[in-house]
Amino acid sequence: MHYLLNHSVRVATFYGTKIPSHEVGLKRNYWKLINHVGKVIRKREIAHLAFAKSELQLLVQFGSEVDKYFLSCHNEEKNSFWIPYSDVELVSAEDSA
Repeated sequence: MHYLLNHSVRVATFYGTKIPSHEVGLKRNYWKLINHVGKVIRKREIAHLAFAKSELQLLVQFGSEVDKYFLSCHNEEKNSFWIPYSDVELVSAEDSA
């Protein structure tokens, strides 16, 4: 499934896992986004030169309910995080704009 802008998606995993495989700080525990639903607002392809492949990432914007996690967010859009395409599932393909 190719997600388009404004599709609603649910975070199923983060980098393929449901829990971190190592100790992460409070601001980097993006696994707390699992089961939250957000809207795709942008896409990008990240090249991994060492592996000769690329990875599709989606910029997913969540509601204010994720503020309580105090996650580090460096994007212009509030409560938006780059999530690997493989870690989300489609909730709704309707354009709510």
